[in-house]
Amino acid sequence: MRKGILIAGISAALLLGMPRFVCGASYEQELSDAAAWHRQHEQDKPGASETDWFTFAVERAPSLQEQGDPAALEAYVAQKYQTAQKLSPAKATEWHRISLTLRAMGVDPTGCADGTIDLIADGTYNRGNTVALDRQGLNGWIWALITLHSGAYAVPANAHDTEADMIRQLLSRQLPDGGFALAGTSGDVDVTASVVAALAPLYEADRVYTYTRRSDGAACAVTIRQVVDACMELLSERQLESGGFASYGTENAESAAQVILALLSLGRDPRLDAAFQAGGHSPVDALLAYRRQDGGFAHIASQTGSNVIATNQCMLALAGLQRLDAGMQSVYELTDVPLRQEPEHTAPPTVTEPIGTDASEPEETMPPEETDIPAQTSDDAEETTAVQTTARTESVGGTVTPYTQTQVVNTGTGIRTAPAEATEQSQPAVTCSWWVLGLVCMALGGCMLWEKKE
Repeated sequence: MRKGILIAGISAALLLGMPRFVCGASYEQELSDAAAWHRQHEQDKPGASETDWFTFAVERAPSLQEQGDPAALEAYVAQKYQTAQKLSPAKATEWHRISLTLRAMGVDPTGCADGTIDLIADGTYNRGNTVALDRQGLNGWIWALITLHSGAYAVPANAHDTEADMIRQLLSRQLPDGGFALAGTSGDVDVTASVVAALAPLYEADRVYTYTRRSDGAACAVTIRQVVDACMELLSERQLESGGFASYGTENAESAAQVILALLSLGRDPRLDAAFQAGGHSPVDALLAYRRQDGGFAHIASQTGSNVIATNQCMLALAGLQRLDAGMQSVYELTDVPLRQEPEHTAPPTVTEPIGTDASEPEETMPPEETDIPAQTSDDAEETTAVQTTARTESVGGTVTPYTQTQVVNTGTGIRTAPAEATEQSQPAVTCSWWVLGLVCMALGGCMLWEKKE
């Protein structure tokens, strides 16, 4: 009997600790290596998509414990605001990306630079006073909502677009299969996952939205929960046996990252969610398979070297997993970041040369380097019109690797892939809290044994 009681106590301790052994990987090494790879291979250009999303991922990763200096990014904004068009003439998502990055660093985007620039108003609810919020397509609505919800920003009654307007416009783009896409009649994994992240804060709301679906003219009356559930069903159906996902016919790291972020935005653990297990693999398993020896993450499995967009997106997904394990807010919920106290009307440093990649904003040419990757969901992507497949070769570390590229061709400036995030597998780390519970159970078992002995 004594032996049975002792074994029961030990077993209870092990069972309590087991969940953390199974799904409690810290991802510290993956994030640290990915950050080091990025710094080694990418020049820091505040205002450029690759730099901003890297900064955002770093700021949201608890293990990196870094607090960036927003002065250079504020200087970029101040410089661009001296022009008539301010930031991008076409992409509202430049406002959204910079707003999220600044807020993650503790700067209020409603009063950045010299304190008079309101990126939230100019880029979301009042964007329509200058250019339609959806000038670039669906991503204008998606990232406007993500940005608004990130800081729980209030929308004034006299705004050009209210929150309800934005939601209704977004919902009207849902396709009959339940998903969303930049082009075509079938839902795309990346875009659908981004829509989930945009709507997740309203998942429990009871409001019914009525609208006409653009794809087929159907009259709809739905709640946010119904829309999100349909999106999640489509994403679950699209999961591959590897545990990963494909976008426009190409399985890639970014798609796995976006699905992970969608699940995390709903408070669901992508490592354990029964609806997202395929072939014995989870989306996180698929994501980690893209980690490369150089520390970064590849875009597709055949690439031997890392890709900046994939690395950034995988980093953000891993940061989200760390935050879930720590009981912290999701990566796009930024109200947990304390705002910095800055001197009133202190101008940021003077910029002596253009910062970022969008200074000239050419409308009719594709951005360099960014069209070498199959198009994914993108905060910077504009409306697309066709899908094009071509054979390409990529040189990584002197090795030329052939692969087939599926690319969504844009009517304007071309597609920019969404913030990249990549991750690699680390050794599981057991948190202290589970060990404490385990020890308590062992102690109780010991007490029971002692009482039995007495």
